[in-house]
Amino acid sequence: MVAVPSTPPKKGRSEQGRSLAGRLGLTLVFVLLFSISLSALLAYFNFEKRHRELISSRLQVMLDEVRLGIDYGTGLGLPMSSLTETNEQLIALVSRDEALEKAVVYSTLKQPLFQAGSGVLTASLPDMWFDLARNEHNTGRLLIHETERYLLVAEPLFNTFDIQSGLVVIAYSRAAYQAENFSLLKQQALQSGMGVILSAVIGLLLLWLMMRRLRQQILRLSGNLDRQLNREKVVLDRLGTPDELETRFQLLHDRVQEAQQTSSTDRHP
Repeated sequence: MVAVPSTPPKKGRSEQGRSLAGRLGLTLVFVLLFSISLSALLAYFNFEKRHRELISSRLQVMLDEVRLGIDYGTGLGLPMSSLTETNEQLIALVSRDEALEKAVVYSTLKQPLFQAGSGVLTASLPDMWFDLARNEHNTGRLLIHETERYLLVAEPLFNTFDIQSGLVVIAYSRAAYQAENFSLLKQQALQSGMGVILSAVIGLLLLWLMMRRLRQQILRLSGNLDRQLNREKVVLDRLGTPDELETRFQLLHDRVQEAQQTSSTDRHP
């Protein structure tokens, strides 16, 4: 009998398929986790920048309100120190937002003319803010400076001769700013986590369907190969061993030789 190699058991193939599917699933989850975490990190830094710009823009609107009121009064020839309604305006600004701790109008000598809120800001203000020349670069320019306690936003005041006459400063609580960032970071982390879970579930489902179809095709090909090997084995079993085949071939050859000799004798008696 001719030995025919037997096919590996189906149980081993099934275990190999499950192992391959598991490795692919882990790779898919890792790629999803890495890509979503990276995009979330980039989005957070970009969001922090946008969040700061949003707060600065909102504070600039408040500063513009104070500046326009002062410009209107000084344009009528009134000294800035006589504009008492400015103090009421600052009080209204501070009461409008709890994160606004202080609003002050300074003279160029760093003397507070009008103020609202608590805290002292004079020592935290850069000296260069009180020595600005009016030009196209600082017209309507927003000055920003961060300290351990405040996010300071200011806008210079200029008289009709384009000479700086003062400074309007608003102090935004840095703790409130960081608390908002932390809250938004938690929301973003929660959304990113939900995105990872949802993407992993969908990805693993698609991977399972793909592996199931691939396994069916492999089993179909394996079945065809097993049937082909069994068919060849049956044919070999019918033919017999190599010794039997050689004996039959020799017998057939002898009969052919005898037939040829008989035919030759009949033609030439």
